Amino acid sequence: MNDSSHAQGAHQPTNPAAAAAPARQRLFEKYWDRAGVLIGLLGCLAQSTQVISEWQRSGPSSLLLPFVVAYWLSFAFWLAYGLFFKRTAIIVTNSIALLLQTALLLAPR
Repeated sequence: MNDSSHAQGAHQPTNPAAAAAPARQRLFEKYWDRAGVLIGLLGCLAQSTQVISEWQRSGPSSLLLPFVVAYWLSFAFWLAYGLFFKRTAIIVTNSIALLLQTALLLAPR
């Protein structure tokens, strides 16, 4: 092999497993994204029970305003993070959680 053929040809991986690594990585990430959405939606389901309870309550709220606001800020941050890094699981679940937390914030006190 001369220098010109080495310089002109693209570097080809000699190991087939190394060539398949990016495809495996994408598949691995896809499954983690799906799991993240599923687990995040379960969290949103749990959060929705609190929203329903607060809106149906006839007496004063049992939640402290700083608690509700802190969680709202947390969900807003993670939504921004997901949008910045284009992470579907984070975007989907934190969008829903932010809406639910907003409903808690607006619940009659």
